[in-house]
Amino acid sequence: MADESILELLHKDHEEAEELIDQIIDEQDGAERAALFAKLREELIAHLEAEAKVLYARLEKQRDNEEGHDFALEGAVEHELVEQQLEVLGRSRNKGGEDWTARMEVVRDMVRHHVEQEEDEGHQAARELFDEPTLVELGEEFTAAKERMMSGGAARGGTRKAAARAYAGSKPRSRTTTQKKGRTRKKAARR
Repeated sequence: MADESILELLHKDHEEAEELIDQIIDEQDGAERAALFAKLREELIAHLEAEAKVLYARLEKQRDNEEGHDFALEGAVEHELVEQQLEVLGRSRNKGGEDWTARMEVVRDMVRHHVEQEEDEGHQAARELFDEPTLVELGEEFTAAKERMMSGGAARGGTRKAAARAYAGSKPRSRTTTQKKGRTRKKAARR
C-alpha cells in the first residue's frame, strides 16, 4: 500500500464497495445481509468522508480547473444522497424484504454512476492539477483520515457530523444537556 496515489486507493475502494453491494443484494439470509450491510455502511461512509476532506476540498478550491471544481461540488451532493439512503436502509428492521432490496439496488446504481463519473472526470482533473508525488501524499492523507473515522466508530453512526467529529478528533456535545437547557428556558419564559 506504500506509495499508492489517492486515485489508486479510491479505485480499490470503489471495486470493494461495488463487490460488497453485489454480495448484499445476492444474499438471501436476512442476518447475513444485515452483517454485510453494516460492514458496507461503515467502510463506505468513512471512504466518502475521507475523500471529501482530502480530495474534493482541494478540487473545489481550484477555480481555474472548472471541470474539477464542478465535479467536486456535484460529487459532494452525490455522497450526501448515498449517505441518506444508507441511513434509511440502516433503520429498516427487515433487511431481507423486497422493498429493502429495491432500495439497495438503487444505491448500487447511484454508486456505479458516481464511480464512473469520478474515475473519469474527477481523476482526470486531479491528474491535471497535482503531480504524482502530491497524489501519493494525498493518498497517505486519505488513508489516515479513513482510518481515524473507522477507528473512532464515527462511520458506524452513519452521519456526516459523527464522521466529521472523528476526523477532527473532537467529542460530541451532550444532547441531553442541550435539551435540558432548552426546556429550562421554556419553563422560565412561561412563568
